[in-house]
Amino acid sequence: MLGVFQSEGSHLRNLHDLLAAYVAYQPTLGYLQGMSFIAGILLIVMDDIYTAFIAFATLMNRPSFYAFYSLDESEFATYFGAFDALLEEKIPKLSHHLKACRLDSKLYLFDWLFTVFSRSLPLEVDLRIWDLFLRDGEAALILAALGILKMYEDQLLLYDFDHLASFLTGPMPESMSPDVLTECMRSFDLSTAHIKEALQKARSLVAESDNKRTGQLSPPSAYDPRAPVETAQDSSESSRSKWSLRSLRVKQVNGSSNRNNSSEMSNTSKFTSFRRKNALPGSNASNTTNGITPPWSHDVCLEFPKRKML
Repeated sequence: MLGVFQSEGSHLRNLHDLLAAYVAYQPTLGYLQGMSFIAGILLIVMDDIYTAFIAFATLMNRPSFYAFYSLDESEFATYFGAFDALLEEKIPKLSHHLKACRLDSKLYLFDWLFTVFSRSLPLEVDLRIWDLFLRDGEAALILAALGILKMYEDQLLLYDFDHLASFLTGPMPESMSPDVLTECMRSFDLSTAHIKEALQKARSLVAESDNKRTGQLSPPSAYDPRAPVETAQDSSESSRSKWSLRSLRVKQVNGSSNRNNSSEMSNTSKFTSFRRKNALPGSNASNTTNGITPPWSHDVCLEFPKRKML
């Protein structure tokens, strides 16, 4: 599938233009690793890049996708929780084996949801899931993930942690049949309403957990002279120590240039994103601006902080 997007592929230029145009259109969200797989599928299916751009922007505006690509930890926890509950309900033997091997579903499910399986499945199989996803919504993604595990259940039960992780995080066999996967998905007898109910339960549990954690971390209601005073350094170290999905964001900045010129850079130009003219299709501008590499150069995330108002 990805051959057409390699350096000499026929769709590479269109992929560049679509992603650059989206960054200009939605700088708040910007570009994240994984978007290229979504855009790639749309470009393969749609002949017109402008139609593909509209479809891509519409998908990114869906509440679930916007939450995914803004790295909303609570939303990811909701999907992980619902998936784990349904896995234990529908494939209990495999669920027990995965827990015994200490394989967390986050290890493989994150990438599956993030790219709508485009990175992992053969094109024909992935397009089948896309059809179901566009018809039934995000519930189809949960059902498809369960179907994949059901399809390879006998094989997975024989694996230890290393083999499980390698199989579930890598590309699936090219011989994988979309019809067999569909049959596995149907065998669960899971309705869209049932999956949405599981998501709602998981969302409530996540909200309850967040509220408890917030309550535990809240400051004393009254001033206590004996309470330790948190310094700015303590706060910074505490923030760095907390695991966050936002660590997936990677800044591509020319370090040496920034170090040499940091004293000369103003607040309005220190964190400038690449110019809008570079992001629009048809631009002949260079691939880098102000020391920042465009997203397609290294499939990484760029951040686009707002300029400081004077």
